[in-house]
Amino acid sequence: MAWRYPNSVISHRSAIELRPTENGHFYLTSSFSRRVTDLPGITVNIYKGHPPHSNDAPYNGLYIASEYRYILENLQLSRRNIDGEEKTLPQSAIEERLERMILLGGEKQLNEFRDKTREVAKDLEMQLEFEKLTNIISALLNTHSSGILESEKAKARATGSPFDKDRIELFELLFDNLKDRFFIERPDRKPGVFKDVNNQAGNTVFVDYQLVEGTLRYGFRYFQLLREPLAKAVYMMFMISEVHPFIDGNGRIARIMMNAELVKGEQSQIIIPTVFREDYLLALQKLSRKKEPDTYIRVMEKLHHFSDNLYGQDFDELNSYLQSTNAYEEPTEGKLKLIDRTISLKSSFPNNYNL
Repeated sequence: MAWRYPNSVISHRSAIELRPTENGHFYLTSSFSRRVTDLPGITVNIYKGHPPHSNDAPYNGLYIASEYRYILENLQLSRRNIDGEEKTLPQSAIEERLERMILLGGEKQLNEFRDKTREVAKDLEMQLEFEKLTNIISALLNTHSSGILESEKAKARATGSPFDKDRIELFELLFDNLKDRFFIERPDRKPGVFKDVNNQAGNTVFVDYQLVEGTLRYGFRYFQLLREPLAKAVYMMFMISEVHPFIDGNGRIARIMMNAELVKGEQSQIIIPTVFREDYLLALQKLSRKKEPDTYIRVMEKLHHFSDNLYGQDFDELNSYLQSTNAYEEPTEGKLKLIDRTISLKSSFPNNYNL
C-alpha cells in the first residue's frame, strides 16, 4: 500500500486496530477518495482528508494517525458499508479508552489530552468532533450529564462507581459456566430462567407464566414497605412460593430469600424440621386458598422461635437438642416441642401478628 498510496494516513478504526476488519476492510486518509478491491482478501477504503499531521507516526512509507487524531476521527458521523461495517468504532469504545486514561493517569492526564486534542482539531478542522469529545470527557469527570455516554464502564465512572472491566468479564465467564452446573443433566429445568409453562402442586395452580414478572414487581412494592426483618422474611417466602416463578427449585429459592432477609436483619435463620413440615405446608395452603394469613404467620413465628434455640458447642450437643424437640420425627409420629435454651433478644411479631 505504501508503494501505491505513499504518505497516506492509516486512520479511523484502522489506526486503533492496525488490521483489517472482520470483513476485510481497511481505512486510509489521503488526498483523494477511492475504494480499492484488487488486493486479495482486503478492501482499502480511502477517504479524502488532511495530510499527515506532525503528531502522526511514520510507518513504512505510510503514517499512523496519532491518538489525538484517531479519537476525533472515530467520533465522526459514519454510514455502514455494503458489508454492514463502519469506518469508526462505536462511541462506547472511545469512552472506554478515555476511561482507561483516567485510571492510569488521573484526571490531570485526561485534561492534558483534551488540551492537546483541541490543537489537533483546529489543524484538522474537526471542531464538531472535538465538541463531542469535550462532552464525553465532561461526563466522565462528572461535570456534564452522563446521559450521553454509551459504555457501561464509562457510565459507572461518571456515577462514581468505576469497575474493572477485565475482572467483570472474568466474573461473567465464571457465571456462565457455573449457572447451569448443578442442572447439567437436566437442561429441561432451565435454571435461573423464569418458567415458560404453567406449574402446579396438587390442586394449587401457581401464577400463570405470562404474569410472573409483573406479579413479582407488584408484590415487591408491599415488601419494600415492611421494616421488621421477620415480617420481610415471611412475606418474601410466601411471595416466591405463591408465584412459583421457576420450573423447579421454587421452595428452596423461597427459603433462601427468606433467610437472606433474616441474615440482613441479624436474626436467626429459619429451619423447618421434618416433624413440622406438614404444619408449614398446610399454613401456606390456608393463606393461598382461604386467604387467612394468621395461621401462616403463627407457624412462621414458631419456626423462628424454634430456630433461635439452635446452637451448641459441638454437633453432639446440638443433635441431642434436636432429638429432644422431636425435630427428626415424621409428622405422623410426633409434635414439635419448643424447648427454650435462652432468652431471645431477637425481634418477633407484635401480639396481633400484623405484618
